[in-house]
Amino acid sequence: FCDCDTVWLRDINLEGKRKYLYVEDLNTISCKRHYAKYSEPYLNLTSVPATDDFLCPFANFTATSCYTHRNVTKCDYTCPEKCNCYRDQSWSYVIVDCEDRNLTEVPSNVPVLVSRVALQRNHLQQLDEHSFEDLPKLRFLHLNHNLIWMVKDGTFQSMMELKELYLNGNKIQSLSKRVFTGLSNLTKLHLHNNHIFTISNNTFAPLTSLQELRLAGNRLSTWPVWALDPVPSRLTLSKNPWSCDCNHMTQYRLWLQDSASSVMDSQDIECTKDDNKTMPLMNCVTMSTTNKIQDFPLASQIPLLAGIIVAIVVIITIIILILVFRQQIQMCIYLRYGVSLFKKTEDGDEDKEYDAFISYSNDDEDFTVNILAPGLQGKDGDFKLCLHHRDLVVGPNITESIMEAMERSRRIILVLSENFFKSEWCRCELKTVYLQMMKDRRKRVILIVYGDVPADLDPEMKLYLKTNTYLQWGDRLFWQKLRFAMPA
Repeated sequence: FCDCDTVWLRDINLEGKRKYLYVEDLNTISCKRHYAKYSEPYLNLTSVPATDDFLCPFANFTATSCYTHRNVTKCDYTCPEKCNCYRDQSWSYVIVDCEDRNLTEVPSNVPVLVSRVALQRNHLQQLDEHSFEDLPKLRFLHLNHNLIWMVKDGTFQSMMELKELYLNGNKIQSLSKRVFTGLSNLTKLHLHNNHIFTISNNTFAPLTSLQELRLAGNRLSTWPVWALDPVPSRLTLSKNPWSCDCNHMTQYRLWLQDSASSVMDSQDIECTKDDNKTMPLMNCVTMSTTNKIQDFPLASQIPLLAGIIVAIVVIITIIILILVFRQQIQMCIYLRYGVSLFKKTEDGDEDKEYDAFISYSNDDEDFTVNILAPGLQGKDGDFKLCLHHRDLVVGPNITESIMEAMERSRRIILVLSENFFKSEWCRCELKTVYLQMMKDRRKRVILIVYGDVPADLDPEMKLYLKTNTYLQWGDRLFWQKLRFAMPA
């Protein structure tokens, strides 16, 4: 056996260590290892590379030198039940082999000086901060091919010397931000063939010495692999359902171009489309020499297209509302700021003599002549008005004179009052105005309600008032609204 008691035989012919006769055929001697799970069981004696391979099994042992950790001194070492234990001659390399023993929990009495713990192919399900307490010398931990689905924060925080961690072949679904805290000396991490679909930001940040990371065979789809810093020199990412989303794949591919030498399975990485079909990552987008996207997957543009459609609908709706309520909007702006927007002289009004013809009852002449007309004409002659007593030609056919005055005016102002509706002549003028408006096919009548309007109007008068906007004398904004209704 190549055990801890035969190291002397390997070195018997070395200069400086020779105490016995020279063994001439030493290089023909073979020996068998006690623990050979990670190497050949039989080796030439002189080719065994290190004393780590010269191991002796032990069950219980009291060491000649004790070990103190956290103010606790231990001299006795006991191999956990159902496990096999091995150590080298100096107890500097200790192995606890618990592989395939149907264990559901991590053994509690693992020797404190253990260097390698083999727990693969058991039935472990959860790991927490109490699973591996007081193992400061542990360098290799094998937890692969269990049923582990949960690894809590702080599980490995006491393993300052850990070099290699094997968690592949489990059912781990997510990795938290602090799950690998304390593993600053870890160089190899195997996480392939799990169910990992989410990895928190900075999960791998504590692993400052990491050289090999295996993530193949998980359920990662949009994890930003380009956030790895630094990138391990050996990395696997294939057999994950990476999303073919254009934005994600653009960054993925740019990163892969810079990190191709580190990704050992770059040619096998595929992305999954919306129809669950896969395609090689290198074919999922077409890149130009300037690394700009030329061919976008349609699915990735749906949010953009939806946003554009919504924006167009909103703009069209606003335009329609402005067109429908343009007069109200114009009036609001005029009343608030005194500015007339989009107000222009209507076709056919340029050559008309008067700005407005005023129709009123003779009983309301005092209001019309002394208040209304001066308010519109102003000191500077803002508007030119046509009034009965002043501008109409008195003759046998007064109706024709009124019609002619209306045609020569840009607006027709009706002063509606109780006196107006009592006058047969005024009601005739109102009908004349209605006929003129139908002839012109546009609304150019301004209704001013002066005082109270009788409730017993005929249906035609009620319909006319109901379907036309009017100004109420006494309104605090009466003059502003009236001037707004006048022609430009």
